[in-house]
Amino acid sequence: MKRILMIVAAAVLTGLIAMSVVLIVQQAQAPGGGIGITLGENGAEDEFRIEGMLPGDSGSRVYDVECGTGGRLGLTFTAGDEQSLLPFVEVSVSFGEEVLYDGALSDTVGETIWGDASGKTSVTVEYSLPLDVGNEAQGASLALTLLFRAESA
Repeated sequence: MKRILMIVAAAVLTGLIAMSVVLIVQQAQAPGGGIGITLGENGAEDEFRIEGMLPGDSGSRVYDVECGTGGRLGLTFTAGDEQSLLPFVEVSVSFGEEVLYDGALSDTVGETIWGDASGKTSVTVEYSLPLDVGNEAQGASLALTLLFRAESA
């Protein structure tokens, strides 16, 4: 009887943990649930690291960027000191529903991706490590800085 109660308790606990993980992931992906960025005179930056990716892994970050009244919003990727993963990562950048870039991250580092923006604009950065990447990416990491800036219309 004790064994059955322990199994039931473990199953209930596992279910609660799984449900919590699903809710956290859904909240992180929900529109309007991104990282809040308010652009100052020199724009705004966000830094993050990508490490421990295996072929087929992916991730994303959503930014809710307050742009003011009309104009263009620019996003520039800068790689930091750790760049061993840079040649392998694919990236997609969307402003709202419009995909503005989809390709190799290394091809857009240092270049600015521009899109129309007004008020609060949702910017989604999705990154992945393709399945065909071999052992050369094992243990590699990447430090990135994203610079957001706006230009008036």
